[in-house]
Amino acid sequence: MYVGQSKNILGRMNNYLNNSNLNNKKKNNQPFINALLKYGQNNFCLIIIEYIPINMLNDREIFWISLLKPYYNISLGGNIGMKGYKHSINTKKILKELAKKRKLSDKTKTLISTSTAGVNNPFYGLTHSKHSLQLMSKAKSLGKVFIYNDVKILLTIVYSATLLARSIKSSYLTVLNTIKTGSLFRGGWYFTKIPFSNLDIPKFSDPDSKEYLQLMENMIKNKHILKAVFAFKAENRHLFKRYDGILECAKDLKISLQGILI
Repeated sequence: MYVGQSKNILGRMNNYLNNSNLNNKKKNNQPFINALLKYGQNNFCLIIIEYIPINMLNDREIFWISLLKPYYNISLGGNIGMKGYKHSINTKKILKELAKKRKLSDKTKTLISTSTAGVNNPFYGLTHSKHSLQLMSKAKSLGKVFIYNDVKILLTIVYSATLLARSIKSSYLTVLNTIKTGSLFRGGWYFTKIPFSNLDIPKFSDPDSKEYLQLMENMIKNKHILKAVFAFKAENRHLFKRYDGILECAKDLKISLQGILI
């Protein structure tokens, strides 16, 4: 637990959600900042204890800190500064043991759950933008997914297979299998965990750009394609035509299915 005060709660929360800003503050020895970086913001919740006049902020912060004894506060609050303060090794051990034994009562759990449910949730009725989803996936991802077209030109980079699967209305396992086998996804795109060349530069990267959205839409439109068929001219091996499947190819070339070599 951490208790704080703010005259601008939106700005305060933006600071806590900005990992670059948090990393810059690590040197100030603030336990709560270090905890956000270590455990991730998604493992914390915000509870607004009370709205009060600005001139009462200091007094009420001191009151709540003395009442709740929050683990991550290192000062008494109310601008009673402790800049540069460091816990002794013995104090750290004691705090660690206390944290292991600390358990929330059923009443406290109910209050927390109620305070963040439904319309009380600050995110109620809102949705993450595609850019936000990309950033969150980037933070959690163990690796990027490079998307190439059928002639192996790098189009864009998505920061997790999960986000990509959700964006193109596919399954996570299908995306992983496409990466593993090196096959074309829905007849038009390669997915890789490493670029085909270190010199490859994506044509677009903004997940809210027209090009990015069009790419995702095109993949969704091609969901009926299980395996595309490419017809080449025998004399020069140049691409003659691309088909969405074997049946379409056989019908267009007026040959039997057995006459198609895949």
